[in-house]
Amino acid sequence: MTSCADDDGDGHRSSACGGDDCDDANAARYPTATEVCNAGIDDDCNGFADAADGVYVPCGPGLSGLDTMCVDIDECLMGVCGAAVGATCNNTRGS
Repeated sequence: MTSCADDDGDGHRSSACGGDDCDDANAARYPTATEVCNAGIDDDCNGFADAADGVYVPCGPGLSGLDTMCVDIDECLMGVCGAAVGATCNNTRGS
């Protein structure tokens, strides 16, 4: 049975009772909460999580933030090696 009270005390009633809280068991998840990078959890109840909601992980050069990890950018596939025409491009992690 779903309670129609604000079970987690965040000021938002459960969506199961017509409220706008997508997770009434977690006080950190509610509409207008700050979306943080945390493995696919929709903190602000807008249907998007982490990178899909504009949150990224700060990464070093040659890497791109994706949810909770940094992934290598393959500059060779992107055509940004800067090599001379006819040269071979070899991607290495982070460069």
